[in-house]
Amino acid sequence: MPHSRRPDQERKIIDWIIAGLGILLALLLFVLLLQYESLRQDEAIRARTEWFVNAFRDRTGSATASAATIQSWMTFDYLDRAFGLPQTYLQERLAITDPRYPKLTIGEFAEDNHAAASSTLNAVRAAVEAYLSAPPSAASST
Repeated sequence: MPHSRRPDQERKIIDWIIAGLGILLALLLFVLLLQYESLRQDEAIRARTEWFVNAFRDRTGSATASAATIQSWMTFDYLDRAFGLPQTYLQERLAITDPRYPKLTIGEFAEDNHAAASSTLNAVRAAVEAYLSAPPSAASST
C-alpha cells in the first residue's frame, strides 16, 4: 500500500516553506538596507544626485537652466547637496529660522510662512542662481 500524506501534514509543510521564505526575504531586505546606508556614507548617492542635476544644465553651464529644475517638494538639504551649496547658504539668504532646516521642503517653508508657493520657489531659485553665477571666490565666502 503506497504511503500517502494527510492534508494537514501537507499544509504544515507549506506553512514551514512560507515561513522560511518570509525569513529569507526579511534577511535580504536587511542586507539591502545596510548596503544602501553604506553607499550613502560613501557619498556614491551624492555623486548620482550631482550627475542628475548636471544633466539638466545647458551646454554653457548656465545657473538659470539648472535652478529651473528646482521643485517645491525638494528639501533644502537636497538642494545643498545637488548644487554644492554651503549648508547654511539658503538658510541665511532666505532667513529661515525653522528648526527642521535643512530637512524642510520648499513647500513646507512657504506654507509655514503663509507665502505663495510660487513666490517662495522663485526666491529659492534666485538664491541658487545667485550662488552658482557668482565667481568661485565670492560664492565660497558666503
